[in-house]
Amino acid sequence: MNIHREFPILVIAAPSFNSQPSYVTIGAEDKNRSNVVVRATLIDQKSSFLPGDNFLLNIEVLNPNHNTIEKFSINLIQHRNIAMGKHCKQTIPLLDLLHLRGFSDENYRETLQLTIPDDNRIIPSFYYMSPELSNEKIVVEYMLKLKVQISGFFNDIILNIPIRVHSMEMYMPSSNEEEAPPPSYEVAIATL
Repeated sequence: MNIHREFPILVIAAPSFNSQPSYVTIGAEDKNRSNVVVRATLIDQKSSFLPGDNFLLNIEVLNPNHNTIEKFSINLIQHRNIAMGKHCKQTIPLLDLLHLRGFSDENYRETLQLTIPDDNRIIPSFYYMSPELSNEKIVVEYMLKLKVQISGFFNDIILNIPIRVHSMEMYMPSSNEEEAPPPSYEVAIATL
């Protein structure tokens, strides 16, 4: 009578993109006190990316005073908010531009091909607001975070570009796949 059996289930949330905030920003620019300007622009203008998708990011550095770049990194930041006050942030490294360490030229421009990681850390962008409770919401958002560390105090530049990650198709069976129906209750109980 105390025998238990676990049956794993997969729950797939299917948020409507109409209910999510629309992201119109595909680029960002910032300047520090040493007049270093960093610009970044997403070249792909897709509405969302799947894990494993490649995308192009154009970066430009204007450095009229020939300051030295100490580090230039690009990360994918996942923000998860569940109800009030429950926030979690996960940083997923994408690329360190090692060839820019020690860079002090006046101009730099490059188009990078980056990939959304294809692993279990990547869950879909999601936005849900409870119709009954306005402060009970669930939000999963992603940002491309470019961090440029420049020699000197208070010279760092951080750019954030919002993107949407959609991973539902990874779990949905294709139309030509035959999927066996789950066992009936009687059959499941009989195997216990």
